[in-house]
Amino acid sequence: MLDELTTGVDPVSRVGIWRLITGAAAEGAAVVTATSYLDEAERATTVLLLHRGHTLAHGSPQSVIDGVAGTVVDRDVPDDRDTSWRRGRRWRQWLPHENRDSDDVITLEDAAIVLELQAGGR
Repeated sequence: MLDELTTGVDPVSRVGIWRLITGAAAEGAAVVTATSYLDEAERATTVLLLHRGHTLAHGSPQSVIDGVAGTVVDRDVPDDRDTSWRRGRRWRQWLPHENRDSDDVITLEDAAIVLELQAGGR
């Protein structure tokens, strides 16, 4: 079990660590890691998203993303702050009743936030 392995690690070393992990997995090793970096979790075969000790979702990163209702879009100013969050200088907003367009890019981080919103979190 690798717990928060890359926390506080510089970007170059982080890449090196992930090369080692990926190499071990490619050789057949089972790798279990805990991370709050969802860009790292997207590399996994299977993810388990937890919120306050309860499972929000599990499966492949793509299946978790695909399981999110509606879509998530960029906004300069959000229409509804209860369904919005900052990513850098921009806002991301979950639109639960809108259909997802092929242009909409939803990350595992977006999916985790939406699932947390649905669970009454934040």
